[in-house]
Amino acid sequence: MDTNIYRDRVVAIRALMKKDNVSAYIILTDDYHASEYIDEYFKCREYVSGFTGSAGTLVITEWEACLWTDSRYFIQATMQLQGTGIRLMKSGESDVPTITEYLAEKLDYNSVVVYDGRTVSYEYAKMLKETLAVKDVLFIEDMDLVGTIWEDRPDMPHSRVWELPLSYCGESRDSKLSNVRRAMKEKNATAHLLTSLDDIGWLYNLRGNDIKYSPVALAYTIVEEERAVVYVSKESVDNEIVEHLQADNIYVKDYFEVYEDVKGYGEDTVFMVDAGTTNVA
Repeated sequence: MDTNIYRDRVVAIRALMKKDNVSAYIILTDDYHASEYIDEYFKCREYVSGFTGSAGTLVITEWEACLWTDSRYFIQATMQLQGTGIRLMKSGESDVPTITEYLAEKLDYNSVVVYDGRTVSYEYAKMLKETLAVKDVLFIEDMDLVGTIWEDRPDMPHSRVWELPLSYCGESRDSKLSNVRRAMKEKNATAHLLTSLDDIGWLYNLRGNDIKYSPVALAYTIVEEERAVVYVSKESVDNEIVEHLQADNIYVKDYFEVYEDVKGYGEDTVFMVDAGTTNVA
């Protein structure tokens, strides 16, 4: 493929950055659930850089674009980035800074750093903020700049969801929810946010085909003391499953409603989240 395409895409991203006074844009290789394999819709780093490896992070600044990846992909990345103008950063090499070290050195005080927070784990976001606090960096976590320029972006997956029979899963979702709520009580938590697709599928005995090699559906869930909500593409769930879930006081809402719902919880709500939870809030 013509590498000028990737140069043009970086230029287009920079134009958007300049418009909003953004100093650095971070593009991770991840979906909204830290899945091992990601659907075509989420391959933003590949779209901009042309690098097709399964691991890597692209950082675009006003002065250069750099891609960090590990030793498994040094040769591949060298070949695929040739002619794109993107600098390869060989992670783990003694003379190569980490992303946070690079940004801490290059950014001016009061710079603006953006990323799509849905693709960033809570722990990673926390680390970025703590490391760059010395530069008084402002973080904006709801920018999907790639989505703005990606005109023919594939649709998000929304395969049909099905229920796994109790004879295969061995425990009802009501029983599993009781155990989760017991753990919440021990932590004095009033709500539990889950973004891990494996955990959500296990908890509710639901399966899907949204991720390659994994029988899961794209979904979020919030478990409260008396009820639970599953956020999933409504076209993926038929009425029979909705009724079965409601019988266990579990309600289905549209996939993207989770973001506003999380913001709607009061200050007295104590959330329990896993370390790998994506940065929904």
